Order: sequence, then C-alpha cells, then structure tokens
Amino acid sequence: MKERTSAIEFWFLGALILFFVGASAAQAGTNEPASPDQPAPIQIGQPLHVVEPKIPKELRKKYETIVLSGAISAAGDVSNLTALGGDPVFANIALDAVRKWRYSPPTQYGKPIDAKVYVVISADHGKVSSSVEPELPVPTQPREPIKELFASERLFRVGATVKAPKVLNAPDPDYSELARRAKYQGVIVLGVIVGPDGNPQDVWVVKKLGLGLDQKAIDAVRTWKFDPATRDGEPVAVLINVDVTFHVY
Repeated sequence: MKERTSAIEFWFLGALILFFVGASAAQAGTNEPASPDQPAPIQIGQPLHVVEPKIPKELRKKYETIVLSGAISAAGDVSNLTALGGDPVFANIALDAVRKWRYSPPTQYGKPIDAKVYVVISADHGKVSSSVEPELPVPTQPREPIKELFASERLFRVGATVKAPKVLNAPDPDYSELARRAKYQGVIVLGVIVGPDGNPQDVWVVKKLGLGLDQKAIDAVRTWKFDPATRDGEPVAVLINVDVTFHVY
C-alpha cells in the first residue's frame, strides 16, 4: 500500500482504487433522511421487440462489450440512452438498435413504473448477446437530519478546534461484475459520519457512479476503522466526505 498526501492506494483484481478523505467533508449531503426500509426490488418487464445490433466486419473478429444507461418507461419505451464507454463504433450501433426495443412495463410493488436500467451488449466474434438490469437503489441521504445533529452537538465539522479522523484500516471494495465487463471507471463521493469510537455510523452516496459500484463502495467504507476526530482532546463524531475512485488499468 502506498500513501500520497491524503490518498490511500490499493491494487487488486485488475483495478486501481483510490480513496480520498477530504477535510472539506462538511459539505456532504444534508437533506432529510431516507427511509431505513429497503425498497422492493424492481422487476424488469419482458422483451416485446428487440433489434439485434448489426456488427460491422472490422468488429467480427473481436470481443466487445458496451454498457448503456437509460430508462424503460411504464409504457415499455426505452429512452434516455447513453453509452458508458467502450468502442465508439460499437456504441453507436448498439444505441441505434436499443432505441427500437420495446418491453412490457417494469414493476415495483406490483405497479408499472419508469425504471432506470443498464443494458449490456456483448459481441463475441460476431455473436451478439444482451441483458438488461435495473439500477439498484442506494442511500442518498443520512438517516438523521444533519442540522439536528449539529444543533445538539452530537456531530461536528472538521475545523480549527476539531481535528480530522485518520484512516487506520480501509478494506478494499470489490469491482462489480457489470462494471468490470464494461471496463467502467469513475469517482463516487460518499458522505460519512465517523463516530467517536472511530467506526462509520452512517454512509450514503453524495455523487453516484452506477453499475453497482455505489453499493460496493458503501459496503467497504462501512467496515473502515478510523482514529476518531477530536475536539479539545476528546473524541467526537464528525461529518466527512470520502471519494472512492474506481480505475481500470
């Protein structure tokens, strides 16, 4: 493990993961808390009309995978498609094909909904396969209102009188299989409340990345151990941001 200023650097599973704990973390999300209850899973409907991408000759001797983000409406239309990296020629071909797809409505709690999805299309020497997966929900707000925690002095910001916590143990997050296949990379920003015992008390997503990496980052940071922040020499709970950078090399 290498240390560079505030960064902790890990190498594993073919990916370089960088973690940054920012002293300006007091800017982490401060909205009202989300429900602690886990929402019901989203059920993707059945394909009604699927157009297979036409693979050009120059790609028929290669293996290519493209991941598209988009949405399937309650009416079954596929829209808002964006390619998340990959071969640009294959990406454009995949986008043109998927825009023509039709599905039966996605459902949650038995009711039709608009669902954010990821479409994975692979071409293995000209043979095409595809799958559609819903975007998984992750916590995007703290469990308790931040303002109330500050007002009651149960939570502090890092500053002149409050020393920042230091990372003692930071287990590696896993790369999700979907992100690995897409060679997808980027930065997730997490809001974290580090308790006076040095354990994360609450973790939520401030800036999402998707493809299952947000939950992987949350799961890992929840197990981190810190030397707690102190105020006048006494350990206190603080609000910080943690940047988790997933980079494929």
